[in-house]
Amino acid sequence: MRLTVADTGKGMAFGQQARAFDSFESGDRRGAGLGLALVRSFVEMHGGWVALSSEPGRGVTVTCHLPEHAPNAGPPPPPSRKAA
Repeated sequence: MRLTVADTGKGMAFGQQARAFDSFESGDRRGAGLGLALVRSFVEMHGGWVALSSEPGRGVTVTCHLPEHAPNAGPPPPPSRKAA
């Protein structure tokens, strides 16, 4: 499954793209720089990957690639209880 989000903003220079998924890296200094880092973390946690494409002056496109069935999906098992 793919989820794509695109904008038509100022875009990103190639050097910015290399750091776009780093925590606390904000290209415009207005945000905390956690958005794409969290996106990547959540997507990878579910067995997927994230791609980014951009050109200065032409916006940014971020695509999340997720498997149809995430590995180890579901709630964690309850803790085991040992008899006393």
